[in-house]
Amino acid sequence: MEKLIHLPDYPKIGFITNMILLQREARIYFLDANRDSYELYFPDVWDFRCCVEIAFSMRKFEFNNSQTAFSVFRVVENSEFLKKFTYDTGGVYETIDFEHYIIFEDVDACIELVATKPPELRCLIKHCT
Repeated sequence: MEKLIHLPDYPKIGFITNMILLQREARIYFLDANRDSYELYFPDVWDFRCCVEIAFSMRKFEFNNSQTAFSVFRVVENSEFLKKFTYDTGGVYETIDFEHYIIFEDVDACIELVATKPPELRCLIKHCT
């Protein structure tokens, strides 16, 4: 079974508003529960998948309730996505230290990335309460 660690320095994602995937980078725009707007930037992406199918997003519910307070995770053990990436590329990139990230929103989207660097967070709009 995969072992995940949550990245607590990131706000809980309420709704993903947009995604931009370029040659080797990804930008994920989202709103949190306070409707504050953020950009999650991955500077070195090697593989990416996004799904809103219920079978795929059910992965969220495989984790215990204490982890559902978070939205961004790094898979630290037994990543099937990372194993598949390594297999599909014929082992050409075995010397590169890849990390597998999983991002859940509160609605139904799940994003998985293979990257070499952790995401950078940028607050775009902060609402006053």
